[in-house]
Amino acid sequence: MLPVLVVGGSVIVLALTICFVSLVIAAFIVNRDGLSFFGAAISIPLPLVLARRQYLGTFRRDETSASLVAAILLVPGSLVLILSVRAWVDVILGNPDAIQYHDGAVLLLAIGSCAVGIGWLNLLWSKRLHAFAAPVPKRSPIRPFLWRKWLLSCLELPWQRQTIDTSSQGEAVVRLSRRERLMAVGCVAAITAGLVIYYPLPAAENVTRDKVPFRLPPNATDVSYCNGYNEMAAFEFTIDEPAFMEWVRNGVGFPVVGTPEEFLKPISTPVEMQRCYGMNWRLVGPSSVTIANGWYFRWRSADDGVYAAFDRNTNRAYYSRHFH
Repeated sequence: MLPVLVVGGSVIVLALTICFVSLVIAAFIVNRDGLSFFGAAISIPLPLVLARRQYLGTFRRDETSASLVAAILLVPGSLVLILSVRAWVDVILGNPDAIQYHDGAVLLLAIGSCAVGIGWLNLLWSKRLHAFAAPVPKRSPIRPFLWRKWLLSCLELPWQRQTIDTSSQGEAVVRLSRRERLMAVGCVAAITAGLVIYYPLPAAENVTRDKVPFRLPPNATDVSYCNGYNEMAAFEFTIDEPAFMEWVRNGVGFPVVGTPEEFLKPISTPVEMQRCYGMNWRLVGPSSVTIANGWYFRWRSADDGVYAAFDRNTNRAYYSRHFH
């Protein structure tokens, strides 16, 4: 039963790490800025090491790799579980800020449980490998039932052959073959290409509603937006006043604590709204706009803020948010 669970956990780890690396590379290709490059440089190496060691530990039966994967998953997984428990305690006690981020607490619990569970499986697997000291088989232990030798020779399944080098101390070192490395690079390249096609641009101006990664009113037109880091965002669009009021009543496209109408007031003194042009180097224009006639929505919680305004003179709606 343990080998089956280990293989299942390995498939999950390999799939998630490959998708994560592809997503980071796609984000860098789309954004093409220094922060994206720095983020990719610090976030890609560990998932690559984790994926390689997980593959070697499971499909090559390498005890050292299985032990390393267990350590990589158990330590951060335990910390994430502790954070999720803390978040759930706040939710149970009725903390308004914690209730707002209920979905985040669920995600933390799922990630932490998965990491700790797969980490323990790798730890048990490494102990079994150490106890039996079984060499890596040159042939797959799974006998093919419909696939014959000609198909196996064409596919050359990863666990059929092994590449073993000898270190200076005389210990056997299991390495990935050239075909396995090419398969890994091909998977990352294919997923990255698909993500780049569907990945929304970080900023654009004068586009239609369907090209914007935000929840906008159905009749919003002439949209300009910027999607920043740490969920910072700003966008503006043309709309009539009744549709803007309905959009506010529906939550301005983002969940807020309380009734949205409580935070919507008619503008009595001019207010200044941040515009998308001041958040991205691709957009050129004034970084703010002053509105003297219309409606103003303002929601704050600690350092988080969501703002929206409607300019009655131009039928233009403005929105910005920050979370830090």
